[in-house]
Amino acid sequence: MATQDSIDLDAVVEQEIKTLTPDQLVRTGRAYNDFISEFSGLSAQAQEDRIALEAAKFTWDRMPKFDYYLEKIPTVQAERIVAEGTQEEVVEEFSQRMDKAENTKKLLLAAASFIVQKTNNPDDKRVYDQIRKGNGTTDALGDIITLVKFCEGHRDLLAQVSPGGQDIDDAYMEEANTEALDLIKLKGVAEKASDNIDQQVDRRNRLLTLMVLAEREIKLYAKMAFYDNLDYYYKHYASDVLRKKRKRAENKEEESKQGSTN
Repeated sequence: MATQDSIDLDAVVEQEIKTLTPDQLVRTGRAYNDFISEFSGLSAQAQEDRIALEAAKFTWDRMPKFDYYLEKIPTVQAERIVAEGTQEEVVEEFSQRMDKAENTKKLLLAAASFIVQKTNNPDDKRVYDQIRKGNGTTDALGDIITLVKFCEGHRDLLAQVSPGGQDIDDAYMEEANTEALDLIKLKGVAEKASDNIDQQVDRRNRLLTLMVLAEREIKLYAKMAFYDNLDYYYKHYASDVLRKKRKRAENKEEESKQGSTN
């Protein structure tokens, strides 16, 4: 059960997440798991060096909030993964059903073409030409509904043809119309799922930004605390990338010294 302190911290962090502007967002520069591992180690090291950090005027009251970032990020990351999974499921279903719908449109267009050639009616040709101009998912589904209505007005001619061996009877037209309406609704669900994952990704990136800023702040004061013992700072506070870079520089310097003495 959440304590009052955790509730207060959550409200503070949520407000920070909300008020960050897009231009303030920063990248971790590391893989997600690597960053979380390093941040966890940094927090533990800061606890160990609390006296030195406070002596350098680091405001220790911020540490509970920094630690809460670490506590909160797994939940935020999980929400992003769940949202992504939901989106993938909806999009996959929509994509599979749209393949069938596209074929339905082609079949109904073939039937409509037959009707136009038989009636030689300018109004029928105008409707047919307008439908043929449509493109895109929304147009395809709307076209199916329009084609069904058009074909329903020419049942006598529909009885004379079966495109690809498929009879265009009332049952077929009713199924085509219902499926098109369902897909229009599913398209809205898919778009909403896509918007949701965008929001969850943005939310995670905002919290990671807060963690990066916290990381920078701890390291800044750690460098002030151990200005006269940079070996300690690099060993316990520098990132793996920076430590490796420093090690390469030291090795290069050592090789240079050896070369000058030979």
